[in-house]
Parts: sequence; structure tokens; C-alpha cells
Amino acid sequence: MPANPSNSRPKPAPRPFRWLSLVLIDGGVTREVVSFCSIVLGIVAGLAFLLTSIYEGSMQLTCWLVAIFACLSRSVTNKVEEIMFHMFARRRDYLQEEPFTVLPERVSDAVTLIGFGFAYSSNHWLGLAAALFAILSAYIRFTAGTSTLSSGSGNVTVPLGPMPRVRRLILMTVSSLLVVFGLTRENTGISIPAITLWAIVLGCIATIAIRWFHVQKLRKR
Repeated sequence: MPANPSNSRPKPAPRPFRWLSLVLIDGGVTREVVSFCSIVLGIVAGLAFLLTSIYEGSMQLTCWLVAIFACLSRSVTNKVEEIMFHMFARRRDYLQEEPFTVLPERVSDAVTLIGFGFAYSSNHWLGLAAALFAILSAYIRFTAGTSTLSSGSGNVTVPLGPMPRVRRLILMTVSSLLVVFGLTRENTGISIPAITLWAIVLGCIATIAIRWFHVQKLRKR
């Protein structure tokens, strides 16, 4: 899900994303439709990553390109959904809708990360760990947000931390591009996807710590 609204005015969205959001809204596309597309793209990315360890040659390259496209597209849909949320969603709507979308989105995140862990020259254990910590960081954010809204203490300010979804997607995209351009374990002696997963795991742990301390501050109010 997109980041929660804060007490301070949100930063203006980049014009291309805002323009795309307005075009979709004018066309009758709802935030729920964008969220569904984001979920599907996450699953497609994970499956494409997984297939890179099965196929070779041109088919493997095709799988990498599909995964890259899916990750980039999900980054865009995530940003568009966030803009739609800030433009139209109310706190009551947020409480009613988020429980019905948070689980599918977490499953989609997990599929992407696990698939990346099983990708060519990657590490499946790191992929599983990244998925676990990503889900935990999202759970803490959701818990802090809904508890604050339920208590009527005003708008929610939940820090994103160093490793939100979009940054994970960007890291996996860059890593995949490096592999496509020949920086493989055979050529370099190192696994770019594995290094990327280490960065995601450590970033998620830092994100969990930041959000957990935020939750403790909320409880002391």
C-alpha cells in the first residue's frame, strides 16, 4: 500500500506521475484497480525471476527483461496509487479498505522477493529472508497506522525507512540489468543478485527498527 498521509503537507508528486494519475482518474480507473494491477505485476516479476534459473540463452534473457519491466511498472503503479490516495482517500475509507488489500499486496511482495532469490546466480535463502523482513516491516507500518487512526489521534505519520517497496524494486531492477549486461558470477566471481538481497535484508531490518521505535513513541502518547 502507499505511504500513509502525514500531518505535514506531502511532497508534490513528480508531474509525469501526477499527470498519469489524473488521466487514469478521468478514464474512470479507481485506486483499487491500480492496486490490483500492482499485485499482478509483483507476481509476474517473481515468476519471471524464477524462470531465469530454469531457462538459458535467449529465453533466460527474455525472462530477465519481463521481470525488469514488471518491477519498473509496479514502481509506477505504486506511485500512482499513492497519489490517488493523497488526493481522494479519507481516513475512514483507509480503515475500511486497507485490510482487504494489504494481504494480497504482501503476498505479491513475497512472491517477487522469493522469485528473485531463486533467480539465476541468486540465493534462495536470502530471498526467503528478504520476503520475511519485508512483510514484517509492512506489518509494523500497518499496525502503527491503523491503531493511530482508530484512536482518533489525527493523521498518520509512519516513517518509510530506508527500504520501502519502491526502493526494493529499484534495487532488483538495477541488479537484473547488471546481469543482463554480463555481470554474472561466471564473469565477475560475485553474485550481483545475492549482494542485492543482502542490501534488501539489511535495509528491511533497519526499516523495522525505525518503525518499531515509532510505534513505541505512539504508545507513550
